[in-house]
Amino acid sequence: MNTEVALVLAGLIFAACSALALFSMPLAIGLAKKFEFIAPANDDVATHNEPVPLLGGTAFAIGFLLVSTACGFLLDPFWLYAALAVLILAVLALYKDKVQTPVSPFFQLAVQAMAASLLVMNARDFSIFGSPTVGFIVPLVLGLLLLNAWNFLDVMDGLAGSLAFFTCACFSIIALMAGDHGLLLTSLALAGGTLGFLYYNLPPAKVFMGDVGSFCLGAAFIAFGLRIAPRLAGADNMALILLFFAPLFEMTFVAARRLLLRKSIFQGDDSHFGLRLLNRGWSNYKVLALVNGACLLAGLAGVFLFVYR
Repeated sequence: MNTEVALVLAGLIFAACSALALFSMPLAIGLAKKFEFIAPANDDVATHNEPVPLLGGTAFAIGFLLVSTACGFLLDPFWLYAALAVLILAVLALYKDKVQTPVSPFFQLAVQAMAASLLVMNARDFSIFGSPTVGFIVPLVLGLLLLNAWNFLDVMDGLAGSLAFFTCACFSIIALMAGDHGLLLTSLALAGGTLGFLYYNLPPAKVFMGDVGSFCLGAAFIAFGLRIAPRLAGADNMALILLFFAPLFEMTFVAARRLLLRKSIFQGDDSHFGLRLLNRGWSNYKVLALVNGACLLAGLAGVFLFVYR
């Protein structure tokens, strides 16, 4: 596939996934209400004083699954493993969204490790780490951190979806520069899906993405990171850190604050950076502007480092 054809196809996929998420959202909301996939009011979040339907993430997850599966058959089998990883995590996520009670963190980590392992084992050569064992363990651990970091980010209206959109946009630029058509098509599929989802998730949110959405984002971004990591070496890996600045900062901020308060890092509370700003009187849109602006600047810096490495 030449670049011109890939660009046209990517544009069509972006539009199709946007439309799929946008027009399927009323159905997702209706199913969430019918089968009681509902997030209860949360005292830790000032703007969430009423129950809100979940399952919003299914709309962009389905689009990503369709495109990654097609890319797996037509371009690179790696994307079939990306689709399988999302499906594995979706089973766990649907259970969590339905029962609304915490599962064992060790069980959750085991399922996440199984999904992430599929991606790491089928990624490109990681001999840059010096040995096959280290080349497997290091990306796996980093992938699990990234997966849970995206779950940490999903705490307020519009936040995780908008950050995902800008991160996907940065990866699509890298994919275009690198000539990776699979990454280009899948990143724009996810960008389009999150854009359609945001119409219903911006404040005041009519639907949440739920764990289905955040786990899908986490798995997809592990796959995206694995695609470009072998092209980086040494200090150039700063590009990946910048591309994932928002989720990594959020996880570090929350974990550090909970440890300082002598709480479990798995115990939900208002330690999240965005929630701290909301509780200080910031508006939801002001928080989104600050966090997304920082994410976009960091992401573009990551793109710059990748292109001029």
